[in-house]
Amino acid sequence: MQYIQPPWENHFFSKVQSAEKSLYLSSPYIKNTVATLLYEVLQSKQKLSLSIRILTRIRIQDLIEGASDLEAFEKLLQLEELEGINAEVRCISNLHAKVYIFDKNSAIVTSSNLTPSGLKSNIEYGIEVTDPTAVQQMLVDMENYWDAAETLTTEMFEQVTKRLETTESVVKVDQAAQQTENHSLTPNPSTSINSIGKRLAPLGQDVENPELDGLRDTISTAKPKYSNLPVQKKKRRTIEIETSVEQLINDLKGDNKQKRKEASLRLEALFGLDDSCIVPHITELANANLDLCCTFLTKLQDSNLASLQLLQILNTSKDEKRSLPKPALEALNDITPERLFSFLCQVDWESLGTRAKFNALEELKNTIEKLNLQDHDSAIGALISLTEDTTPTVRNAAYTALGEVSGGNLRNVFNHAQRHKKPLTTQTSILKSIIAAGITPTDELMFDQLTHDPLTEFRAISIRALRQNGEKYWHRLSTMAESDPSVDVRTQAVHALVNIDVAAAHKILLKLRESESEENLRNTIFSLIQIYEESMRNLSADEKQLLQSLTSDLQSTDYKIRRKAVKGLRKLKHASAVQPLCNALKDDHKFVRGEAAESLGTIGNNSSVSPLIEVLENDSDPYTRAAAAKALGIIGNKRALEAIVKGQQDKNRDVQNLCRKVLQN
Repeated sequence: MQYIQPPWENHFFSKVQSAEKSLYLSSPYIKNTVATLLYEVLQSKQKLSLSIRILTRIRIQDLIEGASDLEAFEKLLQLEELEGINAEVRCISNLHAKVYIFDKNSAIVTSSNLTPSGLKSNIEYGIEVTDPTAVQQMLVDMENYWDAAETLTTEMFEQVTKRLETTESVVKVDQAAQQTENHSLTPNPSTSINSIGKRLAPLGQDVENPELDGLRDTISTAKPKYSNLPVQKKKRRTIEIETSVEQLINDLKGDNKQKRKEASLRLEALFGLDDSCIVPHITELANANLDLCCTFLTKLQDSNLASLQLLQILNTSKDEKRSLPKPALEALNDITPERLFSFLCQVDWESLGTRAKFNALEELKNTIEKLNLQDHDSAIGALISLTEDTTPTVRNAAYTALGEVSGGNLRNVFNHAQRHKKPLTTQTSILKSIIAAGITPTDELMFDQLTHDPLTEFRAISIRALRQNGEKYWHRLSTMAESDPSVDVRTQAVHALVNIDVAAAHKILLKLRESESEENLRNTIFSLIQIYEESMRNLSADEKQLLQSLTSDLQSTDYKIRRKAVKGLRKLKHASAVQPLCNALKDDHKFVRGEAAESLGTIGNNSSVSPLIEVLENDSDPYTRAAAAKALGIIGNKRALEAIVKGQQDKNRDVQNLCRKVLQN
């Protein structure tokens, strides 16, 4: 064990330079000069294969007071662009730990942040530990913090930038009370300590590092992007609101677009500093700008108060305007879905306008799924009542929602709709909902009967249903592909046969290529034949070499190289690329996994169904799960479609919607 005292800047960067496999850096505050030097040191290293995890925190107050620099986080995000670097930055709001671990065999626990003063001039203290057991325990402990943190993305950085600029437009800082503090790093490792307390502050001996001194001299001294922000240390700071909340709300109601924009920004910043000053004015704010009001309420610390305010907004809108504004419904669903469910089950639907019914339907469906109330009598009763609505679009939407949350009722609903000669759009909507809900053996029999129906719409929908268990209906589907009078039905049947068994479908496609008279469908058949034959052809010597090279690139430590390899395998369009792409579905980087899923959908091989289902059900990234759902929809066999039906219950709304869209197409 070694004691660490200031100045230890060179010692820290010497450890960074010597790291070969991994760095773990935990620091609440990070300044741009240190982040830039870290970037330069890593950029100077050769033949890297380094994993870097940086844990920090981002608070608007810290940025305003200069404890951290916004430019520092931007520079840290750029680390991932360096060749051989796999870097990730995560944030946790109450971080206070300063821990730096190098190659899992050396750890420094200290009071120093990654700031010039922390590395050089503050009175800091720490220890360096090299005992393997102790270092391993630190790694385990820090992993818990890491798992609880949120990944810093470019989008998040842009939001913080906007929030910081917004806050600065509201806050006045007493310029006369500021004291300038020089934070620049210098090549001289000596430490300057104020005379007060000097005798009690032991000076450490920093290591000599001429190479680091040379690198430091190369760092740009250009003016920072946010040089207008107050990054100086302040003796005291005063906050003054330039205008009252009432005046800002009045500006929101006015005709002046610029004033409305400025008022919105000022209120947003004010709410971030002190939400209690806006709460008394929620009703007025809702009348002036409902979206802004709902945004505030979702962020309010008192969730019970926020829920009551939203319920008041909904009841007022329902009684006065026959409307249920979507922002208020979504906000209440985010805060307390139980209250929204109770409200929607008790609402008088007939008293609402068409748009209000649509909004309420969508959020009722989302609430049922969120609370797992698919078999709840009140939920089903509310949806069934809307299937009798006088507006056709509302009825169809109600049938779709009913199918998504409770498919078991729909077969009887469809039979009822047929007997009472409901509009064709209503009946087809019910059939699509049955497919979305996951068809049962009884439903299969109904769809088999519908393949003989004189209505083209029914025959086309029945094909989409039967392909989920198409082996049973192969003969019927092949007959429809050859002889159905509707070109749309024949097209659906051709695709269904390919989804069920591409090798068996190839024989039928060859026959249809000669007999099909409709030009567009004939072109589709030619394309499907070509895709299959390309995937089964013998690879040339050059293609075999390319396959080997791309497969090797999938082992690279640089995710960009791995992602490029995945794209190359997609362009190869060959069955031999399927297994390497399936392996890439387990890659550490979400972009590689997402590209691999899309590539497998392009190739369309049934052997990739199981790995894609695993991704759809278990991957942590919604973009990757959505890519897997899309690929499974393209492959379209029974197991793939069953997985997409389950995917409608995904925790991410975008994934849910994509699964529904795939099933209905």
